[in-house]
Amino acid sequence: MGLLLLGRFCHGINRALNKSNTADRCAPADFFVRFFKMSLSLRYLNDVNPYLKSELLYFGKWLRKHYDFPIPFEIRLINKKALVDFDGAKCAIRWWQNSSGAEAFKGEIAVGSFDENLSSEGPTVAFPTVIAAIGRVVQYYYQAIWDLPTNEDLATEWGDQVMNSFIDETTPPTAR
Repeated sequence: MGLLLLGRFCHGINRALNKSNTADRCAPADFFVRFFKMSLSLRYLNDVNPYLKSELLYFGKWLRKHYDFPIPFEIRLINKKALVDFDGAKCAIRWWQNSSGAEAFKGEIAVGSFDENLSSEGPTVAFPTVIAAIGRVVQYYYQAIWDLPTNEDLATEWGDQVMNSFIDETTPPTAR
């Protein structure tokens, strides 16, 4: 019953948006596939460089195209040189899982050095550094949802592979 109603709801939206009467544009399964893909969101805090934002718009679409995100996942890019972890230690990346209410994952990445990297090293260093960091956070997400122990080396290696696949326009690594 719920899937049938969802299918009718989706069909109504498609008719309104596309001004079409075809019922096959939004099957319930298609809705769930799109929901999983869209469960990844990128947020920018504290005046993140607009060039970085525009590049990450494409990277976010690329991630959604190649990976599923069955549990909502928000990655926050924060314009600070370092973050303070929950234990008080300075870090560049941190992530956590909410257990109260709706299950969700959050990741934060300090991108305050992006402008400096862009001016001193150029775009071939500045952009890939952030993309690899996002790849690492995505790997932490998969380790958590599959209830695997956190593996820093695997996250770093996988993040680099994701970065290389995005830049080289090759097949990305499978989530592991």
